[in-house]
Amino acid sequence: MNIKFLFILLLLIPFVSATVLKTGSYYSGESFNYSNKTFNIYGGEPVKVLLNGDSMIYYKEVFVRSDIESVNLRNGTCYSTNNYKYCYKDVVIDKNNPKTYQGDFMQPVMTVTLEALDQTTSIAVITRTKNLVGYCGKSITIPLSIQNTGTQSTTISYSETLPVNVVVTSTEGGNVNSNIITFRDIFGPGMAKNYTYTINNLDCKSKFWSGVYTYNNNNQTITTNVTGLLLNVTASYFVNENLSEHLTNNLGETIKYTWSINNTNPTSILTVNIIFSASNFRVLSFDDKLQKTTSTYNYATLVPAGQNRDITIMLKTIDYGLYNVVANGTISIESKDFEYNSVQELYAKKAQVTASIDADPNKTNNNTLYLILKLTNDDLIKTYYNIYGTFTGLEDESLIYSNITPNTKTIILARYYNLSNIGNGTVFKFNGVYRDKEGLEKSLSAEKLVNTNYIINITTPKVLNTNVTSNKSITQTSVTNTTSSASSNTTKIKVPSENKDFISSILEGISDFLSSLFG
Repeated sequence: MNIKFLFILLLLIPFVSATVLKTGSYYSGESFNYSNKTFNIYGGEPVKVLLNGDSMIYYKEVFVRSDIESVNLRNGTCYSTNNYKYCYKDVVIDKNNPKTYQGDFMQPVMTVTLEALDQTTSIAVITRTKNLVGYCGKSITIPLSIQNTGTQSTTISYSETLPVNVVVTSTEGGNVNSNIITFRDIFGPGMAKNYTYTINNLDCKSKFWSGVYTYNNNNQTITTNVTGLLLNVTASYFVNENLSEHLTNNLGETIKYTWSINNTNPTSILTVNIIFSASNFRVLSFDDKLQKTTSTYNYATLVPAGQNRDITIMLKTIDYGLYNVVANGTISIESKDFEYNSVQELYAKKAQVTASIDADPNKTNNNTLYLILKLTNDDLIKTYYNIYGTFTGLEDESLIYSNITPNTKTIILARYYNLSNIGNGTVFKFNGVYRDKEGLEKSLSAEKLVNTNYIINITTPKVLNTNVTSNKSITQTSVTNTTSSASSNTTKIKVPSENKDFISSILEGISDFLSSLFG
């Protein structure tokens, strides 16, 4: 007598009744494949029985084995897993199927059904903006939505660990513990709830952080990390301050200092309270919006949303050295104070490149003044370029010089002048500029006052030879003797001893003049 094994497999389809997908006749030891899975069927607890005079084996239970699970079923029972419902219903006898013969016995095969369960599920869905944008100092309210889209009730827990300097100021439905905020509730099938919480970013820097949520699904705990939570902070204000010069070589230069603030917040008012001080400067003038108190200047104002305010202070350098314009105070928005501290530096120093006008004593004589312009670079590092200017005196002469290397002294201009054409008190000048490698231009000047003493000092007297000196003495003696032999009516000229050197110098000058005329 043939016995067939009927195995019915049904597809897992949520919310739909079980459907038979596969029918087959199998006996103990056979297998079949479905949906890339292999199912093996084995009989258990065999019992020898007689049925209508025929001898046969009867199994009290059946074993269903697959690569996803194993099930043992007693005859007439069902068993459900997360995947399928298994049922062992009865014995099927088919005397016409010869493959069920096992010697003197008929092999029994059970009617077994495999059905898909109408499974229940829970699915947590979190809706929360990941990329937040907020203004510095302005509180940010974050909306949060939690929903269970499954068919099974579950407890959903969502939490965020906030970064340093971010605090929760208020929440609806959340629990705050230190820097962790948590939302936890029971959600029925399809249930959704909305929450909010407000944060304040204390240091006005952009931040990254993360969150996590957990729930149960068919007795399994599902944990999911939420990454990429971002807060992009937009400054509520911008401050611009500037000195018109940060380096000067000329004392007494006028420096312009400006300070301005722009409120970029679209809804909030800025409260500004800044104190300015300027060390080593002489204050020429200051904005009438400033309140002067001894040596400081106070600026207190309100800046409406989207507007700006500015001030100006005119300063003057009074000494070489370091100058500072210091600004200290607070800028407030939405009851939050931000400290403002700034130092603008100016350095007044003697020019690295200096110029001087002098005479060359080795070439200057009684007739000619030989002037030179000397450039000195005291900088041990920098080379200065594009030196140019004008040398003025009796005549104009332009100068263009390429560069002067570090720690050098250079003669770059020479000029002869006729001493007879130079009046007492003549001033020779040079006015020009020079630049550093970055193109910063600085002035360069020098001057020399020429007077009688200066000419005498730079003139090298001639050394008279012995013959010339002897002749001058003879001539002077001859004149004296002639005078002595004159008649008694002629008055004798007596030269005091203290005037002899003066008269000698006059005679020497006359002698030089006659020599120049007659060779």
